[in-house]
Amino acid sequence: MRLLAGFLLVVLTLSGCRGGDPAAEPTPTPSRSKTPAATPTALPDPGPDARLGWSLEQRRVGDGRAYWVGVPTCVGSATCADWLDHPRRLIVWLHGARQVESRANASYLVSTMWKVTQGNAVIVFGMSAGDTRVWDADICCTVEEVDEVGYLQDVIADVGDAAPIDPERVGLVGMSNGGMLATKAACERPDLFKVVAVWAASWRGRCDRGPVTIGHWHGTADPVVPIGGGSTTILGRTVTFPPADWLEGRLAKGSTFTYVPVEGAVHWPAPVAASLELLTWFDERL
Repeated sequence: MRLLAGFLLVVLTLSGCRGGDPAAEPTPTPSRSKTPAATPTALPDPGPDARLGWSLEQRRVGDGRAYWVGVPTCVGSATCADWLDHPRRLIVWLHGARQVESRANASYLVSTMWKVTQGNAVIVFGMSAGDTRVWDADICCTVEEVDEVGYLQDVIADVGDAAPIDPERVGLVGMSNGGMLATKAACERPDLFKVVAVWAASWRGRCDRGPVTIGHWHGTADPVVPIGGGSTTILGRTVTFPPADWLEGRLAKGSTFTYVPVEGAVHWPAPVAASLELLTWFDERL
């Protein structure tokens, strides 16, 4: 199964942190490294009479912080229990800066991804601390320090009470500021986050605690997070970014860093071809 055209609409709609004008859709350059595709675990057959779907829940972790989750549902079949009890992949979406964290946006995300994953994933829409709609990824973008990785750990622990998940198949998809946090989380907890795919999200920090699988796509004409590094103004503050390929050569043994510069692309929106490649890459490895 592929997180392709349907999920692409989510990427183009929910990324946020805009910069520059829309670019043409260039052909992405080949990635520098590849890893074998994961073998998906098939869902049990729910039976011909089963009515499958999902319900959107807002749950809270120990400190009261919230997140949205799409919980699979099945009625009308004696084998629904087996289908519902199947441990699914967990995909956590981390939006770009200032994305509205509403029920409508979360519902759209889950609805779209439900169709393209055919129910074989539990989808989480992350929510910021204090409704700031930005993430603390060290170099950007909160004013106060926030334990975002602790929040994601708590979400993983809590979401299993809503639907069975496979702890070996937890992935993060992040755009811009959300991609910075996704990279940070994978580097700090490589035991928890197996695959990370990001767009336009440079990050600098230690990333040698364990093997990670990171895919990083970045526009060569990005004025907000420059692909070659440098200082820009984001949300009224000056932020200095490292080059987009800064992590290459700094990862733990056994890691994979797939780096794809997209010629001519700006920060927003992510070109269709690049988004398709990013999401295909992610889906094949989770």
